[in-house]
Amino acid sequence: MATNIIGDTEWNGLPMPRRLGAIVAVAFGVSLSVIDSVIANVALPTLASEFGTSSANSVWIVNAYQLALITTLLIFSNLGDILGYRRIYISGLVLFTVASAGCALSTTFASLIAWRAVQGIGAAAITSVNTTLIRIIYPRRMLARGMGINATVVAVSSGAGPSVAAAILSVTT
Repeated sequence: MATNIIGDTEWNGLPMPRRLGAIVAVAFGVSLSVIDSVIANVALPTLASEFGTSSANSVWIVNAYQLALITTLLIFSNLGDILGYRRIYISGLVLFTVASAGCALSTTFASLIAWRAVQGIGAAAITSVNTTLIRIIYPRRMLARGMGINATVVAVSSGAGPSVAAAILSVTT
């Protein structure tokens, strides 16, 4: 028999209730990174006004995040193979959370851009190992279910993002 990414010949996934806890944790991180990306797009006009910058410059709030994510995605994927997927995921979640606080506390446009780039790096760490974690969490016979749940989380997060952004902006502005 051939071995898989786990090293076992027959991987049976995590036992319940550990499986449930693990998928909730993975779904949480993925939904945070997706929602955050959408929220920033909706909030651009408000952020441009708050920081006294032009609409053209405000696009860097989104660009910094996306460029940092794209340029580090493969690096974190490789580091997951070397250091462990769970370690990369948790490190990404911690970095993303710290950067989110940095964004919230930013008093200058430049600091917001810098924190958004750091946030993108955290999102890359989360995203790069997401699918592999799903493969580890679910047994082979349930892998399609796990991937479907992950796809649903991404879709719902993308759809919910504008509403979450509108709610946040209505309370904070």
